Amino acid sequence: MVWVAVLWIIFLIMNVLIIISNVFQLVFLAELEDRYNYRNPYETSTLINNLVVFEMVLHGVCCGIFLVTGHWFMFQLTFTFVIYNTILFFNGQHLIDVTTLFGSFKAKTTYQFVKLAFYWPLLVVVIDRMVTWAWST
Repeated sequence: MVWVAVLWIIFLIMNVLIIISNVFQLVFLAELEDRYNYRNPYETSTLINNLVVFEMVLHGVCCGIFLVTGHWFMFQLTFTFVIYNTILFFNGQHLIDVTTLFGSFKAKTTYQFVKLAFYWPLLVVVIDRMVTWAWST
């Protein structure tokens, strides 16, 4: 049963990394939105795109581990977002384009906040499940 504790710690680390990635994406978007910031928009969009791909892969791996280990409730929570990410990926809408970004700051930041609103309760559920497992043994 030690493997269950290790899995919940891995899930916790993955969720924290995903949340940190989202926060960095929000910070980079805020830097691009600022008119008086002299940061290169091409470099910033490349950083955001790398974080988006990292977040999607990490979220997909986390969902796959939930499926393989039989954590059905957590799998169902994360699977809908994996489907949405997959649709975005295959339509080519997951990456930020510098040429169209300046007209869609509001939509991109709203999307990032919605993702954060999804990941925070997921983190709370992971912590709750980890503590519940620790108390039951």
